[in-house]
Amino acid sequence: MASLVVEEIRARRPVQLLVTNFPTWELNHTVLAYDYRVAAAGDVDFVVYDPNDPYVPGIITFDHAARRFVSTRLFDTSVGGIRAFRMYYGPLL
Repeated sequence: MASLVVEEIRARRPVQLLVTNFPTWELNHTVLAYDYRVAAAGDVDFVVYDPNDPYVPGIITFDHAARRFVSTRLFDTSVGGIRAFRMYYGPLL
């Protein structure tokens, strides 16, 4: 999923992601990934627009070694492992 999001952002297409940390009910909404940064270890920080905190960009990290997403900086959410799903692929899907 992380590589697909990077490809879309490189093509100047932001990606809507459903983010959740179920079974904890703390996080369950969508964000819009519009930029990214790759760290030396291969981790990818996705810069996201979170409608719950529209004035400060959020950060979702893809931990390359653990092969999982982490909520690094999301509004009212603890730092930790999350799931991220792509919500929209195109007008016909």
